[in-house]
Amino acid sequence: MFLKTGSAVVAVTGVAASGLWFNTRTPTKAFEPWQHASRGYGDPRLDALAYAILAPNPHNRQPWQVHLNKQNSMDLYCDLERRLPHTDPFDRQITIGLGCFTELFVMAANNLGYDVTVESFPDGEPQPRLDKRPIARFTLEKSAAIKTDPLFEQVFTRRTSKIHFDTTREISASTMATLLSTSHSSGSSDSNIVNKIRKISYQSLSVEMTTPNTLRESVDLMRIGRTEIEAQPDGISMIGAPMELLNKVGMMTREGMRDPNNAMNVQALSVFKEKFNTSMGFVWVTTKTNSRKEQLQAGRDYVKLNLQATALNIGIQPVSQALQEFPEMDKQFKDIHSLLAVRQPNRIQMLARIGYCHQVEPSPRWPLESVILTT
Repeated sequence: MFLKTGSAVVAVTGVAASGLWFNTRTPTKAFEPWQHASRGYGDPRLDALAYAILAPNPHNRQPWQVHLNKQNSMDLYCDLERRLPHTDPFDRQITIGLGCFTELFVMAANNLGYDVTVESFPDGEPQPRLDKRPIARFTLEKSAAIKTDPLFEQVFTRRTSKIHFDTTREISASTMATLLSTSHSSGSSDSNIVNKIRKISYQSLSVEMTTPNTLRESVDLMRIGRTEIEAQPDGISMIGAPMELLNKVGMMTREGMRDPNNAMNVQALSVFKEKFNTSMGFVWVTTKTNSRKEQLQAGRDYVKLNLQATALNIGIQPVSQALQEFPEMDKQFKDIHSLLAVRQPNRIQMLARIGYCHQVEPSPRWPLESVILTT
């Protein structure tokens, strides 16, 4: 922790003396959707939705809303209040997150014995941003011949690993081949390529954290400590007693972190650089164009990649800052596409670092009932 002398130390020491307080800082309520997904709700759409809401998505915004139509039909919408207008000005990343949701829904429904027809953007593709039109329409039909995806077994242990990776364990060529075999993705564990992507990834994060609008967007979405996370289990979770203590004594405040030159932000960048330098490989998802349907498919591919990594005991974390479309990121956007030889109209939609690590906690989630539209 970043503790100073004086009254801050007294305050921290006083709170820290209570072991009971330390041991109750886990936002247990926000993790309940991970435990409840398999309980069953008596409707195949709800049963599949309970798994779909566990999907990875940008800034953990969980932008999905659903309307239950006639029996065994459902429309998926984007909650327009949960978009990221500064880091994701064209809603590309949000659409990818909705694609992750779509794939988990289909996997779960298949596991329940239902075939799923997915009609992407049934009322047209919204441009340049998403609007109130549906993202997808799902129709379920019971089928005795449906095949289940073995990757579905990894849903409860799937994670986003925002930690250091083990630099003593390399990603072998055969492991990389297996990792990439289940989705339309590419990757490399070649040290020369990895080092170059590490550099671009760190530069990109630095741009995001030193551009006032994008920094503010992230800071405003921070949920610091158990109380905030359980009250609003989306956004960027700052879990754990150390985070709460720093916030309580005024050493980690939103007002301070909105300043790109704040000491905490400078030190955070240093920590991120260390983490990025432990990346043992990178994987990426590319599409032929940048259409909404391909963005949605990129999300479906990414979540399968994430599940396959889980099956191989490999940690994975998106580092897609270089793919963002705000003006200050133009150089890094061009650099990563040039390095990976992806030329227009082809487009890299997702970039993630990989490596071996221990399992981390799941991300907080809103409960199932919160995503269902009643009108």
